[in-house]
Amino acid sequence: MKRALGLAVLALALAAAIMVVRALSLESKQIVVSPTETLDVDEQAAAMRFAETLKLRTISYQDPQDFDAAPFRALHAYLEWTYPRVHRTLDREIVADYSLLYRWQGSDRTLEPILLMSHLDVVPVEPGTE
Repeated sequence: MKRALGLAVLALALAAAIMVVRALSLESKQIVVSPTETLDVDEQAAAMRFAETLKLRTISYQDPQDFDAAPFRALHAYLEWTYPRVHRTLDREIVADYSLLYRWQGSDRTLEPILLMSHLDVVPVEPGTE
């Protein structure tokens, strides 16, 4: 029994060592892109627009009965109203009623595509787990 336990511990340590070595040897596959132009950003206005989105209670619950679609639809409308140029330029698709997918067609189709991701919802904190 002691020998089996020792072998199990050794196997676990070996597996952990292999995982650590492999993780350390991985290289990023992100492409390096240099900016083509500098943007003049009004940081205060951007922060205010972001703060407005935080007022919308886009909360995802485990129980679908607790889901409220109205804040998600309000966020869609707010984004369209606040960023009209984005909505004129990009193709917007509503996925599964509440998620948004934007496609921005580049001018050079030989280049690799990029993916920018975010989420619209938050997960509530269960009372007592704060």
